[in-house]
Amino acid sequence: MWLLGRLSVRRKFQILGLCLLSIAVFTTLALFTRDARDQAVELLGTGIVRNQGGVLGALIASGLTAAFGIVGAWAIPMTFFAWGLNRLRLRPAAELGLRSGLAALGLFFLLGFLYLVTAGNRPLSGALGEWAGFAAARLLGRIGGELALGTALTILGVIAFEMGSSHPIGRWLQSAFASAFVALNPNKGRANAKETVEEIE
Repeated sequence: MWLLGRLSVRRKFQILGLCLLSIAVFTTLALFTRDARDQAVELLGTGIVRNQGGVLGALIASGLTAAFGIVGAWAIPMTFFAWGLNRLRLRPAAELGLRSGLAALGLFFLLGFLYLVTAGNRPLSGALGEWAGFAAARLLGRIGGELALGTALTILGVIAFEMGSSHPIGRWLQSAFASAFVALNPNKGRANAKETVEEIE
């Protein structure tokens, strides 16, 4: 750790970016080579590992698909990739942070919507989609749940599209995010927030 202490903040961000990109590539490899025959009991023993990411890759792929489904699991490496590029290129984190938050919320609505329209296809939507779909159907009925989740997903898509820094909504959201970051990190947040506000202006 003493070696990192001698590095500048910019170099630390770039090292973090490289680490995130490596995780993104490994997670992509694990998901791409996922094999349903890789069972946890066999993997932890002496069974054959078919995943090109080894035991860890097989466990990661199995866990992600179980939690987020075949569709949602790919959002994880995409997120790592986006943040890795952001840190490597030393770009402001405010806009990407907002987009990541909107994407996470949109993924929740999308998986719930898929669960309802596919009549409970859990492998496609995962446990998260099953929970979201069940909650929406329980509260609003199946058709009402599909309508509500589809509408929410559309609204989030419009907001994300209009969230560019040149749009008033985007400028307001990014300024609010920067202020919240300073409030949560008073010692380290001021410099990053100032950089973000300057970038917005």
